Amino acid sequence: MHHRVTKLISVLLPLLLVAGCGGGSSSTRQTTPPPSPPPVVQVPLLGGGVKGPLASASVAIFAIDTTASDWKGAQIDTGETDATAAITDLEIPDTTSGPVLLEFTADADTLDITTGAAPVLTVMRTVVDASRVTAGDSIYGSPLTTLAVEVAIANADSVGVFGGDGDGTTSDTEVASAVAAAGQQIASTFGFSLLDSVDIFVTPPLLTADTDEGSEQSDVAGYRTAIEAATALIQAVTDESMTNNPASTVTNDIVLAALAEDLADGAIDGSANGTPVADLADVTDIATTITQDPLLLMIPGTDISVGDIETVLTDEIATTGVSVDTTPLSDGSASADPTPASTVPDSDGDTIRDDIDNCVADANTDQLNSDSDANGNACDDDDDNDQVADTDDAFPLDPAETVDTDGNGVGNNADPDDDGDGVDDAADEFPLDASESVDTDSDGVGNNADTDDDDDGTDDTADAFPLDPAESVDTDSDGVGNNADDDDDNDGVADIADFFPLDPTETSDADGDGVGDNGDTDDDNDGVADEVDNCPVTANADQQDTDGDGVGDACSGATLWDNFNWDSANWQ
Repeated sequence: MHHRVTKLISVLLPLLLVAGCGGGSSSTRQTTPPPSPPPVVQVPLLGGGVKGPLASASVAIFAIDTTASDWKGAQIDTGETDATAAITDLEIPDTTSGPVLLEFTADADTLDITTGAAPVLTVMRTVVDASRVTAGDSIYGSPLTTLAVEVAIANADSVGVFGGDGDGTTSDTEVASAVAAAGQQIASTFGFSLLDSVDIFVTPPLLTADTDEGSEQSDVAGYRTAIEAATALIQAVTDESMTNNPASTVTNDIVLAALAEDLADGAIDGSANGTPVADLADVTDIATTITQDPLLLMIPGTDISVGDIETVLTDEIATTGVSVDTTPLSDGSASADPTPASTVPDSDGDTIRDDIDNCVADANTDQLNSDSDANGNACDDDDDNDQVADTDDAFPLDPAETVDTDGNGVGNNADPDDDGDGVDDAADEFPLDASESVDTDSDGVGNNADTDDDDDGTDDTADAFPLDPAESVDTDSDGVGNNADDDDDNDGVADIADFFPLDPTETSDADGDGVGDNGDTDDDNDGVADEVDNCPVTANADQQDTDGDGVGDACSGATLWDNFNWDSANWQ
């Protein structure tokens, strides 16, 4: 591959700085020049313009300007096609990026190699990403790419099929999306059922050295048949217009643009968004003309049927200079059998025409539509129409269910235990939380997480009755809380008579010193230890024991009992 290299040459002059100071000394300094940019490489553009292959046509490549009605921005370079219909003398810088528009224009000496005469279409365009050009891909313009570019220009900012955002401006991304969508629309209307596996912006419409496989030659034959058949239909529309109105000034190029205008609204019906297409006004029935049997059409300017494209492709390599084995074309293993064109596109390529497709932009051959609304499941974000988006719906095809909390395959509406915690929803205070089922204190925090289940101010870990707000302590562990138990320490003395109701080892405190008598060594607090105190529970520090019976007077009294009476007053 020949590359023309343009180099930017910079002459750098050192800057001499002279500084004087003191005794007149001076110094010089040379600055470091900035690095030179890498050289820009001019990449030759390969390919051609094909209705039949165009020899000696003018070619120009433009940057895309979506504010221009034809998308033609700054012209990058011009060239021409040679006698073999190959592009020559057309280059772009290897730094070019984004989409570019390539235009082929016939002039006085342009020749259609197929017919040996002036081409019946004088302008053809295509749009491709510059990266394909700089990568060395061959780029071809054809009547079909021209139709696609016109449809893309009309719809590039449109939402839906064309991928626009409707904001009034068209980005490079929207250009690429619209061109691809328009290409599919053209392939499904003017493809004659031959372009299912063909990208009209990539597949060559003539034989090249690279199309040496049978499948590749089938694609070439299909694409070229579609081109010749579409051109023949364009010629038929022009002829009918002139016959019906001898004063008509339409040309094939005008008719091509009119068909693109008509199709841009989604159907070829003679009108664009309800307004009749003026340049098709003299056609009696555009749909009938467009859908006629392609096998009855002749390549314009010849007596060759469009169904004989295999012969055309084989014969023209003598002129294009391509060396390739054409056996697949000659033996019939690579062939093209066209069916009538369609007036309505199949934008998503699912074999369902847009006018009856319930998902125009999303392929869905099965047309499944669970909720029987206007949108098939493939493009419906709520397939069961239960007002919950499919992405959030555990049962996107069941309008009766949307959630399956426990993931058991049974929706919550039918599941008696939504969280699968073993507690039926009817008895579960947290039916959607498998970690909780009870909320004793109704504070909204389940008992498993609540540190004080009965909300009595005592943490469950310290509460003998964590689910009973009336109780928290059970001193004697008899299962009855202290608030209800009349003998908290279970020592046989009722709490009301028990000086120590929570201490089973004590019940009385004779001296009221706070130490139970069982543990107190001086119950009467008289300073005499119980073990030697003759009145251990009656204070008698003097330990007087008048009768010497071992019981102090303080606790025995001075009484005398005889067989007749008590006479404590007289006894001495």
